[in-house]
Amino acid sequence: GLLWPVSPFSQALLWSGLRDLLAPAGTEPDESVHAFVHRRFGREVADIAVDSLCRGVFAGDCRALSVRSCFPALFQAERRRRSVLLGMALGSGKERGAESRLSRRAQAERWSQWSLRGGMQALPEALAAFLRPR
Repeated sequence: GLLWPVSPFSQALLWSGLRDLLAPAGTEPDESVHAFVHRRFGREVADIAVDSLCRGVFAGDCRALSVRSCFPALFQAERRRRSVLLGMALGSGKERGAESRLSRRAQAERWSQWSLRGGMQALPEALAAFLRPR
């Protein structure tokens, strides 16, 4: 409304979660992100939340993007546990595979992440300031 917030969804997202728990597992080797989310969580979640996410992250239409390629963890969670929510909560039930040598080195040496003061935009701004007087 004009004076109070209104949810973009017509019902609580809890019902979408329950729908995932009750929906049958997919049988196709792959499907669009939209079809997958619509089947698991409902049309509104697919049309509103996931479509916006795919347009922002992949600059693409969720009806044309592959769920197996774009969201492999969700695809595998459904395959292993019949439910995305159960699959994500319970995990795959397997130990993690062998990590790369670089990953093991980073963990052993306790590498940390870094950034520039002022964010990544500080780099082009500094370059522009350096080149401006020339």
